[in-house]
Amino acid sequence: MSVWCKHYNGCGKHDQCTAGITYKDVVAPDLCGINAYPCFPDSVQPSLCHSRQMPTAEEIAAEDAKLAIYTKHLFAARKAIIATGQTAGSVLCPRCQDASVYFSIAPNGHIRATCPTTDCLTWIE
Repeated sequence: MSVWCKHYNGCGKHDQCTAGITYKDVVAPDLCGINAYPCFPDSVQPSLCHSRQMPTAEEIAAEDAKLAIYTKHLFAARKAIIATGQTAGSVLCPRCQDASVYFSIAPNGHIRATCPTTDCLTWIE
């Protein structure tokens, strides 16, 4: 799980976080890098943002456990895809067991795969 503020959504991608705070308004003056922003745990001035909300240790552990399970299923699907010997097709999704993971393999060996089940396996290498 991310160890940054729950509202952070990428100061390089967006002008504001999901709490509506404008990033340039909370950056520590005369500093650069991520520690100048209150969004990160090693921030020089975390008090610059009144909406800062860091995840708890329990939330981090729960997200890490979900990620481990997701990764296990992704590697199982990847192994099944490679075992087909095909450059495109589908295999049974090891995560949801209800649908197929549709895939294509580029000439350089990178795989693009997705399961149509909501919030299931999807990746691009």
